[in-house]
Amino acid sequence: MTNDSDLIKEAQITEKLILAAQQGDMEAFGSLYDMYLPRIYRYCIARVRNAAESEDLSEEIFMKALTNLHKFNWNNAIGGTNPFIAWLFRIAHNHVISFTRRLSNKTPTTELGEWIPDHALSPSQQVESQISIDEVFAFVQKLPSAQRDVIMMRFSAGLSIAETAAALDKNESNIKVLQHKGVNALKKMMQELDNNEDNEASEESVS
Repeated sequence: MTNDSDLIKEAQITEKLILAAQQGDMEAFGSLYDMYLPRIYRYCIARVRNAAESEDLSEEIFMKALTNLHKFNWNNAIGGTNPFIAWLFRIAHNHVISFTRRLSNKTPTTELGEWIPDHALSPSQQVESQISIDEVFAFVQKLPSAQRDVIMMRFSAGLSIAETAAALDKNESNIKVLQHKGVNALKKMMQELDNNEDNEASEESVS
């Protein structure tokens, strides 16, 4: 797990890179791209479940970030230790929503497991060894949109409470409530799945 000193160091490096990029240093922006692409991609793949589309979305998100980087002010931005993350994920969130509204029914081309980190399943640690990534994704899709957005950012992209709140333009208390409700709903759905599997196993043993 990343500790506070690592987060502070990352924020300091990010701030320097942003200042350089805003002065036209494309290598600095390239470093920002390298630092944050994995998290943006994880968020996209968790939302759309298509590798090629997630790659395209990630590139488009960074292009929007580059185009609007001159508007970003570190000192006036909100989002905890590293406000750039919240700013970048607000762009990502809005872009993915626009994409999913246009999305026709397509078959996913990849499973989530390749890109989702271990901590992505934190809400379901009690049963994570018993269910598949696809089942987790299906459960998350059943959540109300506000809860789903929070769960995706917190446990797929790894954002903090403060970063998630800033990215979604909500207060931190609201994020905590939505996360709590979302986690409890996921646990309930997973428990129901376990109960159904136990019942099926019992029926098979009897027959």
